[in-house]
Amino acid sequence: MPDLPQASAASAKVIRTNHIFVDFENIHEIDLALVADKPVIVYLILGEQHKKLAVEIVEQFLKVPQQVRLIKAAKSGNNALDFVLAYHVGVESVADPKGYFHIVSRDTGFDALIVHLKTLHVFARRDESFAKAFDPTEHPPIPANSADLVKEVIARLTKNKNSRPKRKKTLLSQINAYFQKRLTEAELEKIVQKLTTNKVIEIGTKDEIVYKI
Repeated sequence: MPDLPQASAASAKVIRTNHIFVDFENIHEIDLALVADKPVIVYLILGEQHKKLAVEIVEQFLKVPQQVRLIKAAKSGNNALDFVLAYHVGVESVADPKGYFHIVSRDTGFDALIVHLKTLHVFARRDESFAKAFDPTEHPPIPANSADLVKEVIARLTKNKNSRPKRKKTLLSQINAYFQKRLTEAELEKIVQKLTTNKVIEIGTKDEIVYKI
C-alpha cells in the first residue's frame, strides 16, 4: 500500500493530518482500509436524500470509527451538498492550518475552492476517486519550506540545462509545473527572488534570464 502524500521535506519532516472530504452524491466507492494507521480523517458528506448506507460501508466505518465523520446536508437542492462540503473544509482548515485538505469528487466546480485555498497557503487538492487521494504518484510531495523549494528548483535547472526558460514569465510557469501547480503566485515570485539573491540567475531589463549555474 503506498504511503499517503505528506507534503514533507527530507530535512524538515512535517507530518500533516490529511482531511479527506468525500462528495457522496458524486463518489460512492470508498475503501477505508486505506485509512487505518495513517494521519487521516474522512468526512463523508451526504445529501438530504441519503437515508441509508450500505452494510459494506457501515462495516468499514466500524473498523476505523475515530477516523470517520458523517456530515449530512439538511436540505436538498442544486449544489446544496457542495456548499455544506465547502463550509466544513473552511472550518477544518482554520482549526488545522497545517493540514492537507482533499476533496474527492468528479465535480470540477470544486477547483475554484482549491485555488482559493492555495492562495491562503492551505495545502489542498481535488481527486476524482478515493483511491487517488492515497496515490503519491498522482501528486508527489512538495518541500515544506522555501529553502527546500529553491534547492529543488536549482537541482532541476542544473539537470535540464538544454531546456531552461529564457524569460522570467516562462521560468515562473516552469517552476509552477515542477510542483504540479500547487504553489501560489507569491510563492513562485519568492523562489525567483531567492534564485536571484543566490546568484543562480540574473534577470535583465526585458525579463530575460541569464543563468549562472
